[in-house]
Amino acid sequence: MGALGLVRLQTFYERVHAPTQGAALGMALILAASIVSFSVAEQRLVLRDVLIGLFLTVTTPVTLILLGRVPRLH
Repeated sequence: MGALGLVRLQTFYERVHAPTQGAALGMALILAASIVSFSVAEQRLVLRDVLIGLFLTVTTPVTLILLGRVPRLH
């Protein structure tokens, strides 16, 4: 999905946005699998991995803002 977006989209900001969608989905699926795995292993609901998801969700827009401020070479 991200690679297709890189090829098809025109502007820099659109191209930065496309791969982040795949990364966000991958992060969500890995965190869900980790929560399920640790919950089954410990025989109780384990939600400590949600903190990792919150940290990644908060820091991703900051990275995009910093990339957007970098002057582009023509």
